[in-house]
Amino acid sequence: MSTSTRIFLAVSVFIIIIDSLFVVLNAFFAREALQQHFDSWGDDRRATYSILRDQTLDTMQVLAEIFSRDPQLHALFIEGRDAVISEGGGPGGEEAAIFRTALLKRLQPAWTVARRDFKLRQLHFHIGPASLSFLRVHQPDHYGDRMDNLRHIIVDATADGQRRSGFELGRIYSGLRGVVPIFPTIGKHRGAAIGALEVGTSYQPLLEILEYHTGSDFAVLLKADRVDRAMWDQFRKDLVTLERDDLVVEATTSKCIARVINEVPSNLFEGRSQDQLQIAHFQRADDRWIVVATWPLEDYLSRTRSQGGTPGFVAVCDDVTGEMDAYQRRLATSVIYAIVAFLALEIVLYFAIRNGTRHLQRRVEAATQSIRDLNSALKVRAETDSLTGLLNRTTFYAIAEETRHRVQQQAQGLSVAMIDIDHFKRINDHYGHVIGDQVIRAIAQTLRATVRDGDLVCRYGGEEFLLLLQHPVARDEALEASSTLEAVATRIHAAVSALRIPIDQPDAEIRVTVSVGVTEMHGDEALECAINRADGLLYAAKRGGRNRVVRG
Repeated sequence: MSTSTRIFLAVSVFIIIIDSLFVVLNAFFAREALQQHFDSWGDDRRATYSILRDQTLDTMQVLAEIFSRDPQLHALFIEGRDAVISEGGGPGGEEAAIFRTALLKRLQPAWTVARRDFKLRQLHFHIGPASLSFLRVHQPDHYGDRMDNLRHIIVDATADGQRRSGFELGRIYSGLRGVVPIFPTIGKHRGAAIGALEVGTSYQPLLEILEYHTGSDFAVLLKADRVDRAMWDQFRKDLVTLERDDLVVEATTSKCIARVINEVPSNLFEGRSQDQLQIAHFQRADDRWIVVATWPLEDYLSRTRSQGGTPGFVAVCDDVTGEMDAYQRRLATSVIYAIVAFLALEIVLYFAIRNGTRHLQRRVEAATQSIRDLNSALKVRAETDSLTGLLNRTTFYAIAEETRHRVQQQAQGLSVAMIDIDHFKRINDHYGHVIGDQVIRAIAQTLRATVRDGDLVCRYGGEEFLLLLQHPVARDEALEASSTLEAVATRIHAAVSALRIPIDQPDAEIRVTVSVGVTEMHGDEALECAINRADGLLYAAKRGGRNRVVRG
């Protein structure tokens, strides 16, 4: 074997090793970026759920307070409670039945309105101490049962006279409940409470709101053994039990959620701490990729006393076939680039050796530069969003941190703007995902053309975009900074509103609007805090009717 052949083989082996290492590293970093995207998605869905759950509990407590302050309702309950006691407790006798019927009749008009406007599912009067059912307005034929070891929220409210709220299983329904104690005299909270009034709703309307705003499917799943111990059999049979047998569907926004949950890896439903989030993605039998996040469901007992363990789980899922296809295309592209680079280098190396070792160094340097160019091209692909060409989230965070440190030394300030395309789910549903992608690309091009030099734009995820805007912060320039920031946000909003997106459909073109939340960063404030604040302002813009800029 000649010396030139040995050199050729040795260099070829070296190139193969370098090429293989490049492919492996590119696959690793692409996988990490994908997992970070899924983690952020799960954190966002859980945060949105928690906010809406707390708002629902506050609403239930306010409604319970309103009902409890009705003098006629209060008087009828007091007389009914006295009748039950005088007639031996439990369901009471004929006199208790008279007051129970009168109380129900008095409540019916308000109950009908509250069910329609606030999606109430439970309205329940309890006699203290502890919990003796006097009247279930939602099931008036069931009363007189004690729930001292089941309805801890009622037991606590009658014991210390304090208002309570939380999720709890019941004999008939599970629900998000607001509870107020009832005292002998309205408005005078002295002495022991003689009972409690409970108002509750199911998770179903809450999940439907979440699905509308996020586009994700949600489900609340209860542990079957907890449900079996709490609910009466005649109401338990109405709940759907999953194939895995240990979980029951309490509420869901998707009829096919049971099939999805049955395919989820079992470790997503294993016991864990109350704040732990689990995320997994997998390929279903129909070749669609699904990402699922679960976290423990808090009930009143686990939330207030850290006792009893979680009664179930909250699950949210999305179809991420598009993201997974893009990830796999990125891997395939890196392999193709590596093969092309290897073949190009082999050809260059062959001719370099054939023409003599005197030209070898020059040829190898040229080939090395080719590798650098390919690495640079792949680096650009790894740092940008494949659909829009904007920065991806990981790269945006890295550059934003560098920008934050630089502008602090230059007496400049930063602002964060969160932009969301209004009613994007309707566009996808009506025109399909191909047109939806076309709309996202058009918005991205408009943002890139509208912002100033030095501003950063990234695709935050789905139909959301994130901007980092620079502006002066000196005292005499504060007003100018504010107006500049307002002008940039308004200019972006106006540019998108004026956009006409041509499509190959009978409608000819699509017009879209965006909601914008924009806020200034304060001092050494963490970027994540400003982003969360901008996200909250974005939701304020959504609640305000969309197609607007909200600054805070």
